[in-house]
Amino acid sequence: MHRTLKPENERKLTELLTTMIGELRGKASIGPADVARRFDAENWKRWMEDVKALAHRLSEAGALEVTRHGKPITTWPWRGVIRFRRVQPKASASPSESPRAE
Repeated sequence: MHRTLKPENERKLTELLTTMIGELRGKASIGPADVARRFDAENWKRWMEDVKALAHRLSEAGALEVTRHGKPITTWPWRGVIRFRRVQPKASASPSESPRAE
């Protein structure tokens, strides 16, 4: 984070971000500005870097997924337009879908 975030603001931002992620369905996503605007509608731009830093920590903990162009990214610092979404299950063939040995 570019500045020291007060503990109460960090807690509120973290709760807001996790709540917003929890409300998403499927591959729906939100951007950092969505979180910042809901946190402080008038001064949302000042919170952007804090939201991204918190999202980075949450993504490292496996609580959310960061995407660019709909594909998960793990590089830090993020470049370009990013979005946050729920962690998507890994694609794997279920036993009923796997080819049978005959």
